[in-house]
Amino acid sequence: MRPSSPGATRSSPSTNLITGRRENLAQLDGEPGFSFVECDVSAEMPVTGDVDFIMHFASPASPFEYLAHPFETLDAGSLGTRRCLELARATGARFLLASTSEIYGEPREHPQTESYWGTSTASARARCTTKPSASRRRSR
Repeated sequence: MRPSSPGATRSSPSTNLITGRRENLAQLDGEPGFSFVECDVSAEMPVTGDVDFIMHFASPASPFEYLAHPFETLDAGSLGTRRCLELARATGARFLLASTSEIYGEPREHPQTESYWGTSTASARARCTTKPSASRRRSR
């Protein structure tokens, strides 16, 4: 949520930038109420003050990144979620956990509905060794 969105007063995204780039947030620099926090959510949640919402999107979003960072991916999903939930409990914030759509394979419908189960078995080793998806090729 942009800090300038109705009802928002402050936005503090945090990431360790393991697969991201700081310049992806450049358009928000200078926005009132925006501050970026570089951290690893599986290790710490350096957030102070009032918190209304916690949105946890902390995971590499590509099978190729899972292979390059297997422990970090697991830590973001488990320890990172725990840290976010602990912060939500301590502050009374609402919590949202988002999953990467990569685990569902190449979608046969757009947008994917809540009832759509995808085209792959998420636990299969082959999921991490397939060719880049169309969306992955476009993003490079």
